[in-house]
Amino acid sequence: QEAKKLFDQKDYQAAHQTFAKLAATAPNDHGRGACLSWAAIAVGRQEQVDQAIELAKTIKSKPLAAYTQMEILSDNKKHQQLIAAFKEEDIAAWPDRINYKGYFLRGAAYSAIKDRQAAIEDFQQCVDLAGSDLWVKLEALNNVGALYRDLDNAKAMETYQKAFAIYD
Repeated sequence: QEAKKLFDQKDYQAAHQTFAKLAATAPNDHGRGACLSWAAIAVGRQEQVDQAIELAKTIKSKPLAAYTQMEILSDNKKHQQLIAAFKEEDIAAWPDRINYKGYFLRGAAYSAIKDRQAAIEDFQQCVDLAGSDLWVKLEALNNVGALYRDLDNAKAMETYQKAFAIYD
């Protein structure tokens, strides 16, 4: 809890150190991976992208390692690099707790580089997989609506209606 508190307070250097210590003493690969993910993201938030990516690559779970790298690249607005590295990534095969987030991050990168169709597809996948994470689902729907706005007003309105339906 202390490490997450430091992260939330934006004390990324201390958060990195605390998560790294937790990772070193974690009882299993799952706990170690989660701690290394947070540690790497904290390093990335200090704009040390290369070091953060290298730390993320040490995570044994390949999906979590990929997700962590995507988070770091997204945080640092390295959209082209994210797409280059993860365009062919089989995000659907990732564990449910992170697959929709991976689609969201890649969709945001596609949107940033103006590849609307790819962004829409990834955001739609995010919506389909987000389950009970209504905040991410709503964000993805809003992004799809905005992407459709200039292309197809009817699809934009339909998407926004789906977003409003979340609150019903």
